Amino acid sequence: FFMHQSRYAELESVLTFFVTASIFFFLKACKDCSRAKTWYSLFFIMLGLGMMTKRPFALTFPLIPIISWLWIYGEKKILTQRQFLLPSIFFLVVVLPWPLFVLKYYPDFLKLVVWETAIRATTGFVHREPFQFYFLEIIRVLFPWIFILPFCVWIAFSKRLREVRKETAFLLLWFLGNLIFLSLLKSKRDYYLFPITPAVALLVGATWVPCWEWIKEKARARKKLLGKAVFIAGAIFMGCSFLKANPFAVNICEDIWQHLGVEEVCTRKIRRQ
Repeated sequence: FFMHQSRYAELESVLTFFVTASIFFFLKACKDCSRAKTWYSLFFIMLGLGMMTKRPFALTFPLIPIISWLWIYGEKKILTQRQFLLPSIFFLVVVLPWPLFVLKYYPDFLKLVVWETAIRATTGFVHREPFQFYFLEIIRVLFPWIFILPFCVWIAFSKRLREVRKETAFLLLWFLGNLIFLSLLKSKRDYYLFPITPAVALLVGATWVPCWEWIKEKARARKKLLGKAVFIAGAIFMGCSFLKANPFAVNICEDIWQHLGVEEVCTRKIRRQ
């Protein structure tokens, strides 16, 4: 999905960078209390740059997991602490100059912002899709890691990763919290999922070693069954790759199609008719 999206001039890739950076600096502030003001300042700067990139909805990607995480673990007081509130001035410094300048020459700017954010999201006058749209798209977006994700979630909350359970819970809130929020909106596009994919990548990376250790433990007792399972899984991956229009599979099919001259022959027959 990263390789696919990097070919397009979409703002989601830039937004994903700012979202990931803002979350990193916030968690860094929670871990390093001695330099919390510095990390919170960088957090609000990244938050402001994200909003300048993709309007107010850019705030939901980092704030949904942050607020949920603090509420679950009983650390809501962080949001009212002076060292957190004072650096928020950097957010205003980044965000305010541009809209104030535009409002000076275009007074209806606020109407446009409301129309392109709240009204578009709630009414879905463009790109209207059903609630389950993202739950189906996430299979293609995270392919083939979507098949490993359930095991990663299970490992994340098992005894094997008890020491980092708090961190893995944050990643899960980043992914599922925003997935549900995006699904509630009426207007939907597949690339809107881009800012939540780093959460999945980090979750898979954090649980990969213990997950692989668990697989090896089970494999010792069931070698024959595992061999068959790997073969079937490989066949499924290849089949899904073809059916779901994997960019690599599509390019191969197109090259074969053109090489055989089938496309040219079909075009000639259509012209004759």
